[in-house]
Amino acid sequence: MIRKVMFSLCLILFLAVESAHAAQSLQLKAAQAVLYDMDTGLIIWEKKMNKQAHPASLTKIATVLTGLRFGDHKKVVIVSQKAGNLNTGSIIGLKSEDEIKFEDLLKAAMIVSANDATIAIAEATAGDLELFLQLMNGTAYGFGLASTSFTNTHGLSVANHRISPYDLAVWSAMAMRNPEFKALAGMKEAEIMIKRKGEEKKLTLRNTNRLLFSDQGIYGIKTGTTSLAGKCLAGAWDAHGHHFIGIVLNSSERWGDMLKLKRFTEERCTKEIIVDFDQDWQRVRLGGNRPLEFDVISKKRIEVVLPASEKNQIIKRVYINPNIKLPVKAQQPVGKAEFWFGNQFIGRIELYPDRDIITNFWHRKQ
Repeated sequence: MIRKVMFSLCLILFLAVESAHAAQSLQLKAAQAVLYDMDTGLIIWEKKMNKQAHPASLTKIATVLTGLRFGDHKKVVIVSQKAGNLNTGSIIGLKSEDEIKFEDLLKAAMIVSANDATIAIAEATAGDLELFLQLMNGTAYGFGLASTSFTNTHGLSVANHRISPYDLAVWSAMAMRNPEFKALAGMKEAEIMIKRKGEEKKLTLRNTNRLLFSDQGIYGIKTGTTSLAGKCLAGAWDAHGHHFIGIVLNSSERWGDMLKLKRFTEERCTKEIIVDFDQDWQRVRLGGNRPLEFDVISKKRIEVVLPASEKNQIIKRVYINPNIKLPVKAQQPVGKAEFWFGNQFIGRIELYPDRDIITNFWHRKQ
């Protein structure tokens, strides 16, 4: 029997933080911004990311995603008086009793930021605008997005319609994981049909996101502008095999700001494998008349993309069960390791003995 555990370890490795902080080398015109890794959920860089702000038409990311999740994509929508009467901001000129495909409403909302289309999407999906807003806000609540407060579907600025850059990044990540949304976000042009009093009218839509036409590797997501919100942009791109989201709010140079975020991931970030398959973590020694030693290993890989100047800020915490009972199979976890980037949780793995462990002294690893 094991009478004493010689190693009950909680090891915390705080590695030295380099004096040159990555944020100092990234200067944006945006009042607020965030750079978000879709694959790990890590914030790579941020500027006032938790402060609520007017999102303008970045609201439509949530509107279109909600429509895709809950609406009938093949439905032909009869435009209501409420949608037909909206003539503020960007519109496609819908009139009451117009007929239009639901999928064409989604295209209009994403490609040319049509405000009237968002009302029609909401009513076609939930039957009522207020119920649709409850779906949007309920989704935010379910994902713990406490800085989300939607009071309309289009993003025209009103006092209580606000959201933080961080919440917008999470909404964008959720949306871009939806293949239909991703296709809409990267659509440069499209044709839609509106049927009015028996006559069909064709509209050609051209995306307001000029970065889609610039061959810069940006494949979404949405533009937005109001007098209170300023010029806003949500962008998406890939670097180091990861998918990134950029959010810039109230920027006098939103295109340049987004490209700066993209270049930052490409040029100043590196991929780090923080744990690999069958990686040895430490030697465990179980006491008694016949001390027994074995290594604990991982059976999972975790990799992250981080600023090269901040990769030493990864924190590793290792916990070994102080009450290990023999025999222990190689498939039986005996501890765990957690990984953090500053105060951001990266992930957790279980640790296993490198072989079956029994009480026989002669099975001790030399």
